[in-house]
Amino acid sequence: MRIFLLASLLLAPLAAQAHTFLVKPEQTDDQLSIAVLMTEKLFQGERLLSSGDVSLRLLSAEGQQDITLHADETAKALIGEIPAPASSAIAVARSAPRYRAIEKGQQTKDPAKTLRIEAFAKALINPQGSGEAYTMRAGDRLELAPLDNPAHLSSGDTLRVIVLFDGQPLANARVAAMAPQQDRLVAHTDANGVANLQLPAAGSWVIRSRHHIDEVDARSIRYEANTSMLIKINPEDTLVSQ
Repeated sequence: MRIFLLASLLLAPLAAQAHTFLVKPEQTDDQLSIAVLMTEKLFQGERLLSSGDVSLRLLSAEGQQDITLHADETAKALIGEIPAPASSAIAVARSAPRYRAIEKGQQTKDPAKTLRIEAFAKALINPQGSGEAYTMRAGDRLELAPLDNPAHLSSGDTLRVIVLFDGQPLANARVAAMAPQQDRLVAHTDANGVANLQLPAAGSWVIRSRHHIDEVDARSIRYEANTSMLIKINPEDTLVSQ
């Protein structure tokens, strides 16, 4: 029997959105398959990333595990496969920096006109399992982290998330939440880097944020970080007791 962590998504129309670097786990019996993809429509690969540019690891109470990726050209996704963890865990992906002109549509090699972009993504795995992996920090330069265990939330509840940049809370950061067949939700972080998102429906939600700064390297003068986090909100009748 196949048990899909994101089964509800397979039946729902795909929502249009900006490009999102995303981690999507799927469990089959005792095996865990983790897809890393660049999407324009939720959960649908837009273009195949190079495995040499992407890293994937699993964080749990047992420690950190690096995961080898292989390309699935049909799904336009990179896939990593490991035994399913018994406890809760977080899958964490990072894409190598890429460069483009600050003005979209232009071509340039001038560092004074170039933007450096990094992308980070993570997904909660088995949050109802033992341990509190949702509290773990990946250490990404830009990171979203839940302050509430999604396994303890149901539709209509508020999820608190913190946005960290270089490990510090980021005030006034824009945070968006998206799910199939749902309106996009937008909130901004307070002085402590915390945003409140009232999620109106059960199912899988993608939380995103972005941050820009002026930062110089050999090829660029501006830096952009993008981050996403995939969570699942339970139907009320399956809510896990705290």
